[in-house]
Amino acid sequence: MNTTIEEGLKLILGHLEEPLLWPRPISTRRTGGAQISVDNTQQALAWYKAANLLDCRISAYPKYTDYYINMTGIAPTLLLADIDKSQFESSELFELASTQTLKFQQNTRFSTHTVMDRWRLSLYTTTIGDCP
Repeated sequence: MNTTIEEGLKLILGHLEEPLLWPRPISTRRTGGAQISVDNTQQALAWYKAANLLDCRISAYPKYTDYYINMTGIAPTLLLADIDKSQFESSELFELASTQTLKFQQNTRFSTHTVMDRWRLSLYTTTIGDCP
C-alpha cells in the first residue's frame, strides 16, 4: 500500500479532537527533534518534505495558548500506546501485551481505536474518548 504523506497526515489528524486547533507543535530530523509551531497542515507538510520525511512528528494537542485552555480545558482526549516488539523476549509475550492492551481499550469508554504495524515491529493504538 502506497500512502502519500498528505494521506498519512490526514489519517493522523483525523484521530484528533474537532475542531482541529492550530498552532500545533511539530518536529523533524531537520529541527533536531526540537518542536516548532505551525499554523496549518500545509506548513507541517512543507517542514516534513524539507526534512526528507525523516523523524516527522506532530503533537496530538495544539500549542497551549490561553485560547486553547479556555476552549478545551487541559483534560486529554487521546491515548497513545506504543508497544515495541523488540523489547519483548518472545513473539508470544509481545502478542500477550498487545492483546491485553486492546482488551483494556475495548473494556473502557473509549470510542475508537486504530492498530497500525502490529505484526512487524510495534503495536500502535490510538484511542479517542473520555479518559477515565
